[in-house]
This record gives sequence, structure tokens and C-alpha cells, in this order.
Amino acid sequence: VPGKGAAVTGFSIEDILEVYDLIEVLQLYAIRSLSARIDAYFLSFLETALNKMKLYMEEGNLTKAAKWDQQFHRFLITSSSNKRLAAMYDQLEVQNTRFLSTTADDNTLARRSYQEHLAIFHHLKNQDLEQAQAELQKHYKNIKQYYVDKLISRIQI
Repeated sequence: VPGKGAAVTGFSIEDILEVYDLIEVLQLYAIRSLSARIDAYFLSFLETALNKMKLYMEEGNLTKAAKWDQQFHRFLITSSSNKRLAAMYDQLEVQNTRFLSTTADDNTLARRSYQEHLAIFHHLKNQDLEQAQAELQKHYKNIKQYYVDKLISRIQI
């Protein structure tokens, strides 16, 4: 806003559900396509992302922890080697960043999210793609519920 600075636009429950439903579908597709691509490099990158998430959470830097959370998910997408999938994900990630900007101080969310990422990683490491997908669905169900609850709590009746 000229003369007043930057303003973050609000979002609705519909925005939350639409964006995260689509991100979830893209992530599930990416996991399905990973079977031949789960190698030492893939697992090492995800493990690094998890370690960075944990480190920054423990330091209280939830913004950096969230960036590694995003890197974890982005790597699932890019590892699918599907350029169109990555392009679609890029569009949704911009919206996701808007939502994340409202949670920079929620340590409880960060810790739960870390545990969910750890479960996804565990199943990918064991080549159990079906269970990795189930954990990913649980993760997004929790994310959607978190943001819907947060939005509803702001509404004053």
C-alpha cells in the first residue's frame, strides 16, 4: 500500500481447503512416482531437511524450520522428474507461503509437523509408498484443520 507499507491479504476457509487439497494430490502423485527414485541421495536430502527442521525448531527459529519443511515437500515434487507437476506445485506454494506466514510463532505446530515429516520419511526409507502416502494424507488433514481452526478463532461473533 503506497505510503503505508506492505499488507498481507486475508484468506478464507475455501482458500485453505482448495490450496491444501491440491497440494496434497500433487504430493501423493509425486510419492507414487518415486519407487525407482528412492536412492541414497534422495534419502540423504530428506534426512538433511529433517535435521535442519529440528535444529531450527530447537533454536526457536520457526521461520527457518518452515523453510526446510517446504524444502522437504519441494524435493518430493522435484524428485518425481515431472516438470508440469513442479510448475503446478510452484503456483500453489506461493499460496502456501501466505498461510505459513501466519504461523511463525507456533512451536506446537512446528513440532507436530516435524513428527509427521519423520513418519513420511521413515516409510519412504522402507520403500513403503502406500504408508508414506497415508502419513502424508494425515499430515495435510492436520494442516487443513489447523488453519481452519485458526481462521475461525479470529472471527468475532
